[in-house]
Amino acid sequence: MKPYSLPILRLFAILFCLSTYFACSSNKNEEKKQTQKVKKQETQKEEDTIRVDLREEKVANLFSIGLVTYLDKVDNLNGDALLQYANSDRDVYIIVIADAKSELDQDYTMDTHFNYATNNIIKGFREPKPSEPVRERINDLYTYGRYITGIVNEENYIYYLQIVESKTHFYQILAWTQSKRIDAQREIKAMIRSFKQL
Repeated sequence: MKPYSLPILRLFAILFCLSTYFACSSNKNEEKKQTQKVKKQETQKEEDTIRVDLREEKVANLFSIGLVTYLDKVDNLNGDALLQYANSDRDVYIIVIADAKSELDQDYTMDTHFNYATNNIIKGFREPKPSEPVRERINDLYTYGRYITGIVNEENYIYYLQIVESKTHFYQILAWTQSKRIDAQREIKAMIRSFKQL
């Protein structure tokens, strides 16, 4: 055996041990991240299922939506909205806009509507941060939603956008509150999930 082969073998052994250690450490970190992600998802599900008392509001024989009882009907949030409710003391607002498919171009899709609405909201923010969009079904209707955070009038706000598609209409549900109002955000999610086609 050559005199330098023993130190080389030791070096390989050390390198092997180090690579094994870092691989195990990396796996543990990945497992930890996955566990934290699952816990976060479970916490989110628990928060979303907290009971919120809603009163049903039917609009123009088109749709119904549950509203928290402290919201009042207003007419100054959006001229195109069929439904507008607010409580300025609690800083919670919700509107629903309906667009008949028969009045839109044939190639107009839910994605088109979603991107248009998202861009309009972002324009009103300073430092806008949109979440990843999520497709889901709400009461047998296809929807596309996200939330967007940003600064409006020096306050941090969160806007929830949900585009809902029925056979005859696209509906845009838009609700917003201050980012620090966690209770109001739960209520907003519950209101959005209550939406039904009549």
